[in-house]
Amino acid sequence: MKRTFFISVFFLSQWAVQAQEWEGIWYSKMEISETTIPLEMHWNVNQDGQYLMYSKEQNQKPLVMAVHEVKKGKIHWEIPRIKAQYDGEYKEECQCIKGQYQQSGFEYPLEWYSQPVAWEKSAPKKEKPQTPTPPFPYPTEVIDFLSFDTKGNSISMQGTLSIPNGEGPFPCLVMITGSGPQDRDESLMGHKPFAVIAHELAQKGWATFRYDERGVGKSTGDFDKATSADFADDAYRALLTARLHAKINPNRVGLLGHSEGGLVAPMVAAAHPKEVFCIVSLAGPGVSGQEVLVKQSAEISMAEGKKKEDAMVDADFVRGLCEVITQSKDSTEVAAGIRNRVITDSPDDHNDATIEGEDLFDQYNQQFNTNWMRFFIAHDPQINWQKVQCPTLIMSGDLDWQVNAQVNTKAIAQALSARGVQNDVVIMSNHNHLFQYTETGKVSEYAQLEESFSPESLAEIVEWLKKLPQ
Repeated sequence: MKRTFFISVFFLSQWAVQAQEWEGIWYSKMEISETTIPLEMHWNVNQDGQYLMYSKEQNQKPLVMAVHEVKKGKIHWEIPRIKAQYDGEYKEECQCIKGQYQQSGFEYPLEWYSQPVAWEKSAPKKEKPQTPTPPFPYPTEVIDFLSFDTKGNSISMQGTLSIPNGEGPFPCLVMITGSGPQDRDESLMGHKPFAVIAHELAQKGWATFRYDERGVGKSTGDFDKATSADFADDAYRALLTARLHAKINPNRVGLLGHSEGGLVAPMVAAAHPKEVFCIVSLAGPGVSGQEVLVKQSAEISMAEGKKKEDAMVDADFVRGLCEVITQSKDSTEVAAGIRNRVITDSPDDHNDATIEGEDLFDQYNQQFNTNWMRFFIAHDPQINWQKVQCPTLIMSGDLDWQVNAQVNTKAIAQALSARGVQNDVVIMSNHNHLFQYTETGKVSEYAQLEESFSPESLAEIVEWLKKLPQ
């Protein structure tokens, strides 16, 4: 659920050795989710003892390093707060620093050069094995539809309808993506899970309509100003669009939501109960955003190797930031509360009132003080789950460290069962948040795994849909 980032706050806890031969600007890049991120390392450029990292496409402000060590041509950083480090060595053959960046189990090879580099766009990455490629054995249509922002301005949206072969009319699932700017395939880290699901369902008699989120791909609008409530409006417009199609049975159109999409789906179903036939909730939350984030912080930390007591400290820090948001009346008050938490009340490694602390405040404020995050943390999905009237499949992976399976599936099932609404809970063994088969559930594995969406999970969805009333 959490919007992830890898280059964030370079906050290091100790001061180490200066090395004049390393002074100057070094250049590198990262490629994350098919995006190239140029980086600059300013190594005591102004002879003022400051060591700075720039990721200017993400933030114009420098990220201040307080630990930097050079010994015998080797460089080392260590970043306790974000569980990150870098180890590199100068190589004569390339006149560059070669090394490995690590953060929370995520590893990335970084090469730094003392001269600006004209980075070439990488060759297109090889598709994951499950990603369907045309020609498809079923028809598809690209469909434009309209949604609206909170001021009533129209937003042009676009999606893809995948239709089973035959006359129809067919049942249909409108697919709602997870958090962060997502296209219609829910593309992330080389995977296209929504394309995989749509491909399977079209061959099993179910149409799907998946669309680019507002401000993404072929859809207009401002993604950065939107909240889950806005995405619910978009999902409802997509639902209406699917119901009007000649090949679709308007009385059998449901919602499939993954992660944040599993938060949006009950919002739509609660507001329009007669128009939603069913819900497939994939790793959807059943408890508040605050509860999701606090547990997520602890579980991801431990999964990536952090001691339990240290993970609990991180979780308590996240809880404090969430409480600031729920107790503040506006963004200005939120910012003041975050400053207090980060600079005054946070652990010693935040360097109280130093430039490093200010930089850390700026990063946390950018993360937590947004329309989306403020809504997500304060929102209780139980309000909507208690109003849902349609059959619901509640699926999760037992190694999902982002949206805990036991806590959230139980909360959803209880809300539905209390009102006699049909629901089925399926917890996939050895599956992560993306429904990939895994031994560990580590977030850092997502990109490395070849599987985009396990065949076992696809089979569970298909079998459940077959049991629904005709």
